[in-house]
Amino acid sequence: METCPDSALLLLNQIPQSEKLQGKECADYALLLTQARDKNCLDSLQSDSLIKLAVDYYQDSDDKVRGGKVLFYYGKVIALQGDNERPCKLFRSTRKAGRYKRI
Repeated sequence: METCPDSALLLLNQIPQSEKLQGKECADYALLLTQARDKNCLDSLQSDSLIKLAVDYYQDSDDKVRGGKVLFYYGKVIALQGDNERPCKLFRSTRKAGRYKRI
């Protein structure tokens, strides 16, 4: 993802029947696709419906790394929609230890 985000995006888009993924697989796919779109500077980040799938899953998870990434990208998407206050709260909550609460 870091060195070849265009290849990552291509591979993610080639996953067959991605809409049928559930649970952790769906959340991870949503996070990775959002991350790949961001790293490729695509305008599709302006919709928060994809990253919300990951937010909903990881808000009750003990995975702090993915939970933090999810909140970071959710905040970034919200900022692109023109809301500057909520992302600041989200970015601060990515630094806190333990579970997070969706704002």
